[in-house]
This record gives sequence, C-alpha cells and structure tokens, in this order.
Amino acid sequence: MKTGFRGRALFTRKKGKLLFRIHILFLALFLLVQISWDSVSEAKEQTVPEGFVALDNGRDFSGWNIQPDLGAWMIKDGVIFCKGKPGSPYAILTEKKYENFELFVDFKMSKNCNSGIFIHTPEYGRESRVGFELQILDSYGKKTDKQSCGSIYSVQAPSVNAVKRANEWNTYHVKFNWPRCEIWLNGKKIQDVNFWRNPALRYRLRSGYIGLQNHAHKVWFRNIYIKELPPVEKWIDLFDGHDLNGWHSVGNAD
Repeated sequence: MKTGFRGRALFTRKKGKLLFRIHILFLALFLLVQISWDSVSEAKEQTVPEGFVALDNGRDFSGWNIQPDLGAWMIKDGVIFCKGKPGSPYAILTEKKYENFELFVDFKMSKNCNSGIFIHTPEYGRESRVGFELQILDSYGKKTDKQSCGSIYSVQAPSVNAVKRANEWNTYHVKFNWPRCEIWLNGKKIQDVNFWRNPALRYRLRSGYIGLQNHAHKVWFRNIYIKELPPVEKWIDLFDGHDLNGWHSVGNAD
C-alpha cells in the first residue's frame, strides 16, 4: 500500500510539473503574439483616401530630407519615430513644397512631449515664424493656450482641448486653402482661421515644405496623407529675355 501511495504521489507531482510547464509555454506564446501584434498595430495599415498620396511608406525616408542624419530619426515598426536625441536635424522636411492642400497625420507623444508639424516651412529662417507650426504637446486635460496641442504655435489657441493622453494615437486633419485654414484634432474642429485677417499670419509664407519637428522628445508619426488643392499664388515673368515690352524708363542716368 505504501508503494502504491508513493507511486500516486510521484505521478501527481510529475503531472503538476507538466501542467505548470504547459502553462508557462502558453503564456510565453501569448506574450510573443502580443508583442508581434503591437508591432504590427503601430503601423496600422489604412487605405489611402481617394485623391490623396502617402508621404510615408513604412520602410524608409523616400520623399523626405533628413540631412544631416545623426540618428535621431528612424523607421520603427513601420512608423516614423523620432527618439529626440541627438537634436539634429531639428526637423525633417518633405522634398516637395506645398501651397494649398488637405493633410492627415497620425501622431503619438511620449510623456511631457513637445513637438510639432511645420506648414509652409522655409529653406531658411525660423520654421514657426516664417511659415507656421501646428503644435504637438502633452497637454491632455489642461486649459488651452497658444502653446497647447492644437494651437497655431504662439498665435492662436485651439477652440477645445481634443488631444488624448500620452502614448495614445491622435489624428490631425488640416485643410489649408488661402486665406482659410481649418484644423481638426481627433475629429473635433479646433481651428478656423482667416490668415489675411490675422496680422500675425497675414505675411507668412504661402508655400513651403511640410516638416516634422525634433524637440528632444520621443514622438511617432504614421499615415501621412496629402491632397493638393488648386494654387492661389500666380507668378508671371516681367522680362521675357528679348525686349523691354511692359517697361518704361524714368529719369536720367547721369
């Protein structure tokens, strides 16, 4: 009887160990699948809206200028990731300039993040002053001001605080058709500005690059779609290279 009891006890212990190992195995598989799913979900494939083109491809920086590249920007899990350091380049810019357009951008901020999306970015000069900056800031639940997420940086506060908590994805929707600029954040309209009627915005550039800012904080971007709208600016040649038709002389060159 004692031998049988020991045998059953030994069998029970072995069975318990086996079940424990199976449990650990399934837990490890679950975590592996979860990690893989998280990586896939970061990229979040979406169909490009009709009439739009994608400015990011989830593989490389084709269509962007990131020089000098000191390692602050990378493609990670299919999205554009700025690790915040080193501080150069301060922004990455599209290779193409845009005037009037409609734009969608998904972004995710780290805790206490400060970043931005530059519109009509110049080749030289301060991006947020010559063009303008659509602010990205970890300002969830706070009173809005001219530096809040959704503000036209240092010019106009958003009409409502629509940003989500840090580490959650947000979506900007921008429609710029001079002189009107409309901005939505997570489906809520937060800006409707007439640039001509605003002295601080009237003489900003009307055409320039789209830029993503590196402000020494971790920030992620994905699903960047743009559709160009008809231009308003029109340029004409005042000299055709042949004669002075259209010109007249004034005074004497003594």
